[in-house]
Amino acid sequence: MHASKYILEGTQAVPEPDPNAWARWFETANRMVAVTQVTREIQVVTVFLGIDHNDAPWGVPVLFETRVAWAGGALDRACWRYSTWEAAVQGHAEMCQRCEQALAGAPVSLAAEPLTMAATLQALRQRGGIDRDETIPDDTQLSWAEWTAKVEALLAECPQWQQTAGER
Repeated sequence: MHASKYILEGTQAVPEPDPNAWARWFETANRMVAVTQVTREIQVVTVFLGIDHNDAPWGVPVLFETRVAWAGGALDRACWRYSTWEAAVQGHAEMCQRCEQALAGAPVSLAAEPLTMAATLQALRQRGGIDRDETIPDDTQLSWAEWTAKVEALLAECPQWQQTAGER
């Protein structure tokens, strides 16, 4: 099971098991990853959340978020979430690009890949759940049912994750 609360040490998210220590850190920490004022009406903000927003019993913690403030705009209130600082920085830049595209009149999509099979596999490997090489097809080629079946097959190889799934 993931830790529920995290702090930042530089740009690395670190679990913080002590709720009082986490609260003290959270009160004064600079959790801002990036802020971009695309125009006077459009602002893109990316922050460290400090709390894991991944409700699934598998996968990586989701700790960062990008939001768009654009009153009445095509991407108003758009939200993407990520697991790492690096992914958040990249996602922030991508969201800014999509805002620019929308301003130019181009159709834009909010599709993102917050928790891909590759990220799930990487998390399983890091936690000792998978010790062999696994070839994963491009996530966009998998249906939801195929993706879910693949994750369940990986979890079947990892008893500690099966227990975690049952606890949630």
